Amino acid sequence: GGVGPSGQQAERVGGGAVASARRGQRSTRARGGCCDWHVSIRWASWVPTVPGPMRPTLSGADVTGAILPAVTLVLREADVERVIQMDAVIAAVESAMRELGSGIAQNEPRRRAFAPGGMLNVMFASFPGGGCTGLKAYTVAAGRVRFLVVQFGLDGSLQALIEGDTMGAYRTGAASAVAVRALRQHKAATVALIGAGRQAATQAVASSRVLDIKEQLVLRRDPAHRAAFCCG
Repeated sequence: GGVGPSGQQAERVGGGAVASARRGQRSTRARGGCCDWHVSIRWASWVPTVPGPMRPTLSGADVTGAILPAVTLVLREADVERVIQMDAVIAAVESAMRELGSGIAQNEPRRRAFAPGGMLNVMFASFPGGGCTGLKAYTVAAGRVRFLVVQFGLDGSLQALIEGDTMGAYRTGAASAVAVRALRQHKAATVALIGAGRQAATQAVASSRVLDIKEQLVLRRDPAHRAAFCCG
């Protein structure tokens, strides 16, 4: 048995061995011939060859490595509450608004996808001055809202995953503060809050950072809720 000049393969079974010949197969070169084919012998008692785990073979500019870095900052609501500062949020929101107005930053409208019993909302933007791009996603289902902010660096790397309820409330209050500061009169002011819900507290805190407040009014139909907010 063997391989002739035509490249056809021949196998011989005998004495517990299989002799095979293949062109280009790693083996001991056959002696006494002018052909460039190789001969290999594989004993039946050998352990079968098992391929190793496959590895990606892509290369070039389109290959960026893993999307998730080894260590990513993850902030729960308690972490956000511990580190967030209203003055810093106001400064960041004002800077982002200036960049948005000048065409440097970009802000995309909210998009919604509906599913039985709930919906998914996604907003995304770029803020070059803050060194980041990102998105905020939140679900509404079973009477509950869950927020998540995903922040990327300008190089595309994932920087942080942040539970976004507290951060969103601060951002909303900060946006009001930026507007109030631009429109304010430089004298003591009376401020009225319409509603005393979850975000009213950050509205009050933010306005106190940019105004000299002589009086603050809270309007809410439920006296108990109104009293609880004022005392809190």
